[in-house]
Amino acid sequence: MKNLTLTLPDDLYRKARSKAAAADTSLSRVVQDYVRRWVRDEPAHAELAARLDALFADSDARDQNKRGSAGPFGREDLYAGRLERFR
Repeated sequence: MKNLTLTLPDDLYRKARSKAAAADTSLSRVVQDYVRRWVRDEPAHAELAARLDALFADSDARDQNKRGSAGPFGREDLYAGRLERFR
């Protein structure tokens, strides 16, 4: 196991250490758990970002004159239905 030197402002260190103690764990364990989740989740984030990019590309490629197609919408278009009830 490797050691890591981490520099934190004094007030942040005190708050983090106090919160870790209240959770019956150590600050070292909190950092270790965070890094473990961060490393583990990186591929999942990349996959989700790629899927979101594909969804945006698909949305942009739609025929915007076709019924049910997405935007672009102007402000007036978005609020037209809501404003009608006040007229």
